[in-house]
Amino acid sequence: MRELLTASHAAEILGVDKRSVLRFVRDGRLRSYRTPGGQHRFRREDLERLTAGNVSSSHAAVSTIQNKRDEIEALNLEVQARRAKRELDRIEAEDAECEREQVEARRQAEREAAHAELECKEKKRQERAERKERAARESLAKQRRAWENEQIEFALRSLPRSDFSQAKQAVVHAIRDALKGIEPNDPASTISCAVDSAVQSVLAPIRREQAIERAIMESFGELPFEIRKIRLFSLSDAPLTEWEARAFRQAREAISGLSLNATAVEIRAAASQGVKRVAQQYANEKNESSHRRAIESMLNRVNGDKEKIAVREALDRLPVGCASVELQRAFDAVLTPIRERAKAAEETKRKEMKAEWDAERCLWRVREYIEELARDGDCNLNFWDRFQLAEKIKNRIRPRLIQHVLRGEADDGFARELIEEAVDAEL
Repeated sequence: MRELLTASHAAEILGVDKRSVLRFVRDGRLRSYRTPGGQHRFRREDLERLTAGNVSSSHAAVSTIQNKRDEIEALNLEVQARRAKRELDRIEAEDAECEREQVEARRQAEREAAHAELECKEKKRQERAERKERAARESLAKQRRAWENEQIEFALRSLPRSDFSQAKQAVVHAIRDALKGIEPNDPASTISCAVDSAVQSVLAPIRREQAIERAIMESFGELPFEIRKIRLFSLSDAPLTEWEARAFRQAREAISGLSLNATAVEIRAAASQGVKRVAQQYANEKNESSHRRAIESMLNRVNGDKEKIAVREALDRLPVGCASVELQRAFDAVLTPIRERAKAAEETKRKEMKAEWDAERCLWRVREYIEELARDGDCNLNFWDRFQLAEKIKNRIRPRLIQHVLRGEADDGFARELIEEAVDAEL
């Protein structure tokens, strides 16, 4: 078997590199054999033949290849030179752009510094102007407050003492509101008119409320003494009673229907009207309470529930406040027939009980007659049977005997005859 050489061994024999050996195979100048794994194998004879017979052609091929390599290298150098030139131009352009940006940034910074300096100066100027304006406003405000305080002090000194304590703060606020549209250099009459109007706007409701309270307090005198308290000066001297609270609400409701310009006389009249309504309500409730107590007192004299219901219905139909004679008359009109019926029922019951007693007394004859028959030999029953027979006959003839007794148709002879007939019928 001939020896097969690897591509590396063939390259050593040929004196070239491994890639040249593979190129020889592709060009058809060298025959190769493939292994199952796809590797090239060469015979030594083929390598010697290529080395001995084709030396000249190999040199020519090598020269051609070298020329191509030189040409390719020259082209590569030219390409690299052009790339280097373009890169240099780009770097120079970037440097120029960076320099321009730096110059522009310095100029922008200078402009911003100048603008900031101008703004700082303008801000300081505005602050000085604002401080001056604020000081001027504060001075004017201080002068105006002093002027307003002077007007307020004067108005407060002119207030009546009775209104001063509760109206001071309201007057101060009202005067300040009234002076908002007025300047200190306005005419004195205008200022005085505004202050007086403000004071009156505060005092008018207070004085009206005081007049209302006085009117209501005076009207309380129309209430009965037992539902009101004695007061010397105002309603706040003592808490209101229940009826005084009602009267107060009625009086306020009556006064609320008046105009704000109503006189003191009109206020007192309205308050009196409201209090009178409450006094009438109290009188009505008092009469009704007395009426109810009288009815309850009469009902306590009645025993049965039905009788009480009938008497209550009759008395409730009477008007509140009627005379006690009318109550008694209605009471008797209802109760007399009831009592008569009760008396009749009681008499009937008594008669029935007496009739039962008389009938029971007569029924003893049943046992006696049966025993007589037994002694005479007309009855052959034993003792127990005779006892049961006697009870049976008693139960059968008892109702009939009672009815005869009630009608007055029964005497001892009748009872004896009835009992003997009943016993004979059984035996």
